[in-house]
Amino acid sequence: MQISGPVNHASVAPKVASDRDASQEPPHTNVAQLTIEFVGTNELRIQTEPIDAQTILAPAEKQLTYEIAEELPDQILLKLQDDQRERYLQLRFADRTSMTVSEVGTDVRLLPVKMTRVHQP
Repeated sequence: MQISGPVNHASVAPKVASDRDASQEPPHTNVAQLTIEFVGTNELRIQTEPIDAQTILAPAEKQLTYEIAEELPDQILLKLQDDQRERYLQLRFADRTSMTVSEVGTDVRLLPVKMTRVHQP
Protein backbone atom coordinates (compact mmCIF):
# COMPACT_ATOMS: atom_id res chain seq x y z
CA MET A 1 0.00 0.00 0.00
CA GLN A 2 1.26 3.48 -0.87
CA ILE A 3 -0.20 6.65 0.65
CA SER A 4 0.54 9.99 -0.94
CA GLY A 5 -0.79 13.52 -0.82
CA PRO A 6 -0.07 17.23 -0.30
CA VAL A 7 0.92 18.58 3.10
CA ASN A 8 -1.34 21.48 4.11
CA HIS A 9 -0.98 23.84 7.05
CA ALA A 10 -2.73 27.19 7.47
CA SER A 11 0.19 28.81 9.32
CA VAL A 12 2.61 28.32 6.42
CA ALA A 13 2.30 31.15 3.86
CA PRO A 14 -1.50 31.11 3.52
CA LYS A 15 -2.83 31.81 0.03
CA VAL A 16 -6.29 33.29 -0.50
CA ALA A 17 -7.22 34.75 -3.89
CA SER A 18 -9.71 37.32 -2.59
CA ASP A 19 -11.82 38.24 0.44
CA ARG A 20 -14.77 36.47 -1.16
CA ASP A 21 -12.75 33.24 -1.35
CA ALA A 22 -11.55 33.65 2.25
CA SER A 23 -15.07 33.22 3.63
CA GLN A 24 -15.58 29.93 1.79
CA GLU A 25 -12.18 28.27 2.01
CA PRO A 26 -9.63 28.23 4.84
CA PRO A 27 -6.15 29.48 3.88
CA HIS A 28 -3.74 26.71 2.98
CA THR A 29 -0.49 26.05 1.19
CA ASN A 30 0.68 22.91 -0.53
CA VAL A 31 4.18 22.75 0.90
CA ALA A 32 5.32 19.22 0.10
CA GLN A 33 4.36 15.85 -1.25
CA LEU A 34 4.45 13.16 1.41
CA THR A 35 4.60 9.49 0.45
CA ILE A 36 4.31 6.66 2.96
CA GLU A 37 4.94 3.19 1.60
CA PHE A 38 4.60 0.04 3.69
CA VAL A 39 7.48 -2.01 2.29
CA GLY A 40 7.65 -5.08 4.48
CA THR A 41 6.70 -6.64 7.76
CA ASN A 42 6.79 -3.77 10.25
CA GLU A 43 8.75 -1.49 7.90
CA LEU A 44 7.69 1.66 6.11
CA ARG A 45 9.36 4.27 3.92
CA ILE A 46 8.52 7.98 4.36
CA GLN A 47 9.53 10.38 1.58
CA THR A 48 9.00 14.16 1.34
CA GLU A 49 9.36 16.15 -1.88
CA PRO A 50 9.10 19.97 -1.90
CA ILE A 51 6.54 21.46 -4.29
CA ASP A 52 7.66 25.08 -4.15
CA ALA A 53 10.27 27.36 -2.58
CA GLN A 54 8.30 28.02 0.61
CA THR A 55 8.33 24.43 1.78
CA ILE A 56 9.20 23.73 5.40
CA LEU A 57 10.16 20.13 4.70
CA ALA A 58 13.43 19.32 2.98
CA PRO A 59 13.62 16.44 0.49
CA ALA A 60 14.16 13.33 2.56
CA GLU A 61 13.58 9.60 2.60
CA LYS A 62 13.65 7.39 5.67
CA GLN A 63 12.98 3.72 6.15
CA LEU A 64 11.68 3.00 9.66
CA THR A 65 10.44 0.08 11.67
CA TYR A 66 7.00 0.43 13.22
CA GLU A 67 4.49 -1.31 15.41
CA ILE A 68 0.80 -0.62 15.88
CA ALA A 69 0.48 1.08 19.27
CA GLU A 70 -3.31 1.51 19.12
CA GLU A 71 -5.98 0.44 16.65
CA LEU A 72 -9.53 1.82 16.67
CA PRO A 73 -12.22 1.60 13.94
CA ASP A 74 -11.38 5.07 12.56
CA GLN A 75 -7.74 5.54 13.58
CA ILE A 76 -4.40 3.77 13.91
CA LEU A 77 -1.47 4.94 16.03
CA LEU A 78 1.92 3.75 14.76
CA LYS A 79 5.03 3.77 16.96
CA LEU A 80 8.05 4.46 14.73
CA GLN A 81 11.70 3.89 15.59
CA ASP A 82 13.66 6.84 14.11
CA ASP A 83 17.42 6.96 14.86
CA GLN A 84 17.61 6.41 18.66
CA ARG A 85 14.13 7.86 19.38
CA GLU A 86 10.51 6.86 19.13
CA ARG A 87 7.95 8.86 17.17
CA TYR A 88 4.20 8.39 16.89
CA LEU A 89 2.22 8.75 13.68
CA GLN A 90 -1.58 8.86 13.85
CA LEU A 91 -3.67 7.83 10.83
CA ARG A 92 -7.27 9.06 11.26
CA PHE A 93 -9.73 7.86 8.60
CA ALA A 94 -12.47 10.33 7.58
CA ASP A 95 -14.06 7.85 5.14
CA ARG A 96 -13.00 4.91 2.96
CA THR A 97 -10.53 6.92 0.86
CA SER A 98 -9.54 10.00 2.90
CA MET A 99 -7.52 10.33 6.07
CA THR A 100 -5.53 12.80 8.14
CA VAL A 101 -1.99 11.91 9.20
CA SER A 102 -0.53 13.61 12.27
CA GLU A 103 2.77 13.27 14.07
CA VAL A 104 1.77 13.07 17.74
CA GLY A 105 3.60 15.13 20.36
CA THR A 106 6.26 16.66 18.13
CA ASP A 107 6.78 19.20 15.35
CA VAL A 108 3.43 20.89 14.66
CA ARG A 109 4.70 22.07 11.27
CA LEU A 110 3.85 18.63 9.92
CA LEU A 111 0.17 18.86 10.89
CA PRO A 112 -2.27 18.11 9.44
CA VAL A 113 -1.57 16.03 6.37
CA LYS A 114 -4.67 15.14 4.36
CA MET A 115 -4.33 12.45 1.75
CA THR A 116 -6.01 9.68 -0.17
CA ARG A 117 -5.23 5.99 0.19
CA VAL A 118 -4.14 4.28 -3.00
CA HIS A 119 -3.87 0.50 -3.10
CA GLN A 120 -1.29 -0.73 -5.59
CA PRO A 121 -1.13 -4.27 -6.98
